Amino acid sequence: MEAYLRKRIVPHLGRKALDEITQDDVAALRRKLVDEGLAAGTVNRHLATLRAMFNLAAKWGLHTGRNPAAQPNMLRETGRDAYLDAAQTQALIRALDADEGQDGAAALALLAVTGGRKNEVLHARWADVDLGRCLLCVPRAKNGRTRHIALSPVAVGIVRRQAARREGEHPFVFPSARKRDRPLEDVRGVWARASAAAGLPAGLRIHDLRHSFASVLANLGTPLNEIGVLLGHQQLSTTQRYAHHAPQRLVATAASATLAWGLPEPEETEVEAA
Repeated sequence: MEAYLRKRIVPHLGRKALDEITQDDVAALRRKLVDEGLAAGTVNRHLATLRAMFNLAAKWGLHTGRNPAAQPNMLRETGRDAYLDAAQTQALIRALDADEGQDGAAALALLAVTGGRKNEVLHARWADVDLGRCLLCVPRAKNGRTRHIALSPVAVGIVRRQAARREGEHPFVFPSARKRDRPLEDVRGVWARASAAAGLPAGLRIHDLRHSFASVLANLGTPLNEIGVLLGHQQLSTTQRYAHHAPQRLVATAASATLAWGLPEPEETEVEAA
């Protein structure tokens, strides 16, 4: 959200007071973002940020007029989630193990095997790591609440290797190489190298590691509510997108009802070709 404000919203609207910004100004910002070639989802996140800004201003008594971004005419988004299969995931982990950027590579590996959000992992502090219970605490998650990321044995191994590399009392699991006592800021360079070395499809995003984690759990028949807890979703509807990854599992579940009723299965019949 801060990046949206700093890079585009403030440069476009920053010369005006809150009560001077109109719906036309919001529409002009929307056109500008579209003309820049930004994806529909990115445009919508900018508009949502502006709407939230005015809502907060009203809550804090800084703005009493109508929210000009209340109905910003969001763009239609089409799903483009990509998922890594087992071979691609193995290739990525091997590429990360061989990468020169050890902290960034370890952070990406942890993202892949936990389904965590990028900032949750990059900002992880040693004080929030509980290897005894195999948990990583996120004091303030996306929804503002505390949540815990479950650490599998593979994830625990990644964290233990980071602990062995820890310098002094640095507070962050993935430290910045440039700023003392600060977390790693970005892993895009490591991602670009490792994804290329692993032969992953062009356009694959770091966030797709999270989708891959959820989709493989869905394929294994993991209940959606459990997937939602692992990902830190507050609403089941957010996790519902992964239901289509386990169609045969859903068919089997539906069939269990007729089995419980003791209904006989129909005999197989040949269907003539049309």
